[in-house]
Amino acid sequence: MPSSMSAPGTPDDFTHRPDGAVPADGVHGLKERLEATIQALVEKDMEVIEAYTLLNLMLVGGRPRSQALLGKLQSGELIAPVDLDLEPIRDYLTDRQLRKLSRVLVRYRELREDFASFVGKIVRTGKVAKGQHRRISGEVMDFLEFTEEVKAETWDLFAATDTLTGLMNRSAQARIFEEECRKARRRGNPFCLALIDADNFKAINDNHGHDAGDMVLVAIANRLDESIRAFDHIFRHGGEEILLLLPRVTRRDADRMMERLRKCIADTPVRLPDGTEITATVSIGYSLLGDEPDITIDTALQTVDEALYQSKEAGRNRCTFRRHRR
Repeated sequence: MPSSMSAPGTPDDFTHRPDGAVPADGVHGLKERLEATIQALVEKDMEVIEAYTLLNLMLVGGRPRSQALLGKLQSGELIAPVDLDLEPIRDYLTDRQLRKLSRVLVRYRELREDFASFVGKIVRTGKVAKGQHRRISGEVMDFLEFTEEVKAETWDLFAATDTLTGLMNRSAQARIFEEECRKARRRGNPFCLALIDADNFKAINDNHGHDAGDMVLVAIANRLDESIRAFDHIFRHGGEEILLLLPRVTRRDADRMMERLRKCIADTPVRLPDGTEITATVSIGYSLLGDEPDITIDTALQTVDEALYQSKEAGRNRCTFRRHRR
């Protein structure tokens, strides 16, 4: 039978996590970070194309001279050292996406080194190794094709980010849910799926205006995001609903985390620009999922939605656990 935890609870410190991990630094500016990543990949493409063009000009017409081209390569003026920082977006990438982005950086460094080695040999010997040039030509084409693929995937992640809250949106849920299910089955540890809904949100919009409603929703999203662990996942599910996926937790961990999240919203009013303070609360429905062989995101969402409905029916500002039934 589902169990319901009432709103009053013992104060708990948010810095205490089940695994001791520090909170994520938030999704604030995630779109800007993704844009910067895409722009960096575009710049790498441009650098490689320019270097390859100059290399062929040198081989065909002797311009620019090989010594000058080598100097540009060695100084980083032509192909600059890698400066793409993946850390700010690491928590929002799947393992596959992270490997592919990391592989771009490895290929870029290898290509840069092969360019310098090839031109350096020409400078030293005065001879062109045609086999080495063919290999570099193939590497350039492979690199450009691979970065196009990675840029397309990064754009997909960019499109999966909600404009208002900065959280991932509903389109990203199925992919991450399936990946976390595979991990849960491999490790034998379930994850917590929680659906969180802002209470009386229509009344906030009616009494204070839709701009105020947006500010309250953003404040709720920020507080939740700042209160979860670095490897947890948070999505805007739709309207005033937010979905959390928290890997590697026990039932006790999940109970404690949900109550902390509920309390962090209820205990601090949202202050509007005009000084008005709005006390917002949330209702939460959650379950432990993922280690079953036939679980789907649709059936999982049905379970937590039923738990959320029970929280609403019991008076709102509550957390309700519901066991998933196949």
